Amino acid sequence: MEKVFAGKDDQIKFIDGPKEYIQFFEPRRLEYKKRGDKEYLYVLDYNLVRRVEISGDRCVSSTTIAGKVTPEKMPVTQNGKACETMFAVSPLMDMAAVDEGILITDPKYAVVRLIKE
Repeated sequence: MEKVFAGKDDQIKFIDGPKEYIQFFEPRRLEYKKRGDKEYLYVLDYNLVRRVEISGDRCVSSTTIAGKVTPEKMPVTQNGKACETMFAVSPLMDMAAVDEGILITDPKYAVVRLIKE
């Protein structure tokens, strides 16, 4: 049986919050990580990294932990606060959840960035 785990069918926006309100724009990659007693699914959603809290087989809530929505196609990525960073969109972006945070590839600048939570 198939069901929507997080987000809303055919509704595209960047919306965080409790499960009832979550919407994704363009989820591209997923990464699971347990941190302490909590379980998270990290979602590379277009040019944002979003953390979805899960409990068992259900989604609880979503929070954007890095990136900023921008109309620019190729914004300049700068080091600094994760919530203020605008990532250049690329289908080649990837990520991995590690103990130190989230590693994210930045193909435009040929680097791997570390996002600390």
